[in-house]
Amino acid sequence: MSNLERPRESTVRRLYALSMNQCAFPDCPTELVTPETGTIIGEVCHIHAHNEGGPRYLDKQTEEERHGFDNLVLMCRNHHKEIDTATNLGVYTVEWLIEAKRNHETRAREVGEIGAPPDVVAALVWTVTVYEAGATHMDFRNAVFKVGGEGGGPAGGGGSGGVLTIVGIASLPADVEREMKIDLAGEAGQYPGAGGGGGGVLVFQGRPATDQDVVDGLSVPLFFPADSISLSAGRLLDVLGAGWEYCGVQDFPWEGRFHVAFAVDFGFIDPNVLLGFEVVLLNESGVECGSGTADVSVPERLGRLNRKCGFASVTSKVVEAAIYELQIRSGGFVFARYRFEIKIDR
Repeated sequence: MSNLERPRESTVRRLYALSMNQCAFPDCPTELVTPETGTIIGEVCHIHAHNEGGPRYLDKQTEEERHGFDNLVLMCRNHHKEIDTATNLGVYTVEWLIEAKRNHETRAREVGEIGAPPDVVAALVWTVTVYEAGATHMDFRNAVFKVGGEGGGPAGGGGSGGVLTIVGIASLPADVEREMKIDLAGEAGQYPGAGGGGGGVLVFQGRPATDQDVVDGLSVPLFFPADSISLSAGRLLDVLGAGWEYCGVQDFPWEGRFHVAFAVDFGFIDPNVLLGFEVVLLNESGVECGSGTADVSVPERLGRLNRKCGFASVTSKVVEAAIYELQIRSGGFVFARYRFEIKIDR
């Protein structure tokens, strides 16, 4: 891999050291790497684009300058997309980005620099997102992701397998899959009697909706609970017992699950994007008393509409008879609501 194709690991390590593990967009609290799961949400953003035709591209820059520390900043993927969207370039100018980077790194120096494990730095380097005239490309050429556990040493147990989480896409594009290797197999014990390593897991996780998704036409035109739900070929809903006015229970407090069906219109969002939705049950005071999740992938556009159906289970606990509201939401947007009563069924 040429050093000119993407930033050096030493450069990304320096960026992360001055990041506070937080997106550099002003007032954004998003962590670049979640401490609970190690999921990498941050991305390396170019102030002047890497490729000609990209946002804020500067022809006189050398490749070293384009991938140098002064031209890079770490942000969450939502704000990366926001600063590079063509309609926003009048707001997120070079001057604005340089100032945001300077302010963020000044606060980081006051708080203190932080270190990053080598695998975090390597992942940030490999998942650099390059925008070309509005398109997003993830370059994993020659990358090897080792997720299976290492074999144990003398009289030792093997390492547990890891989890590689890829956020925001439903599957690896064919060209990317050809160019990279993901090793999920656990290694055999390195010595007689040593334990083998555990197998790894590859997880695709939906990303939150963004302002641009809504502009592109993201909506949920159909949303309701039903007694039974199934999907036909991933596109059509088969439901039984829908259109509730009320749900009858035997007694309070009541614990159980609601099955919720929905249809998503994706507008002009790119195929293979994976969006994550949350379905919640709220009481009359707006307190959450049930939740569930659903990831929905954007299919290839075949007609004038690009629609896909899905369903989710909402694990709930309610303590009194009242009017409740189901909501489906993502990224701070509430896309649909459904109100019904929960009461004792006499």
